[in-house]
Amino acid sequence: MKQIRKAHLWMGTFFAPSIIFFAFTGLLQVMGMHEGEVGDAPPAWIVKLAGVHRDQRWIGEVRRRPMPAPEVAPAPSSGVATPPSALPPSPGPAEARPAPPAGPRPPRGRAPSEPLKLFFVFMSIGLMVTTGLGLYMAFVFDRNKPLLIGLVVSGTVLPVALLFLG
Repeated sequence: MKQIRKAHLWMGTFFAPSIIFFAFTGLLQVMGMHEGEVGDAPPAWIVKLAGVHRDQRWIGEVRRRPMPAPEVAPAPSSGVATPPSALPPSPGPAEARPAPPAGPRPPRGRAPSEPLKLFFVFMSIGLMVTTGLGLYMAFVFDRNKPLLIGLVVSGTVLPVALLFLG
């Protein structure tokens, strides 16, 4: 049982920064702050944090694949019809659809449930508070503070490094 408590302590202190980060950025998204008001762009820092939360990438520059040039069917010459086998294939249903626009997704059908939205706001706040309390308890009740500090620092630095390495 002692080893399980130590593993819980070490894993909790290592993952605490990420848990707080995802609870905070999830709260911003539940509140719709990453989309901005109608006609206003949201603050850049919220958009960047939402990109990390949702897409696991820092949205500094937009990396998009170039759009392929549309294929043009050759014009028939001298009034002779080109046989269908000589024409380039027409795009299938997946190719014919344009790519979805980047940015906020349009609403789908029903409006969000306000009571559920409120529950998720309180859940995010509760998750941040209880994670902070867990860190506090770890430092108060454990004697190996340098190990705990190292775990919190590495739990902060490692995800940031992986974000910018990828």
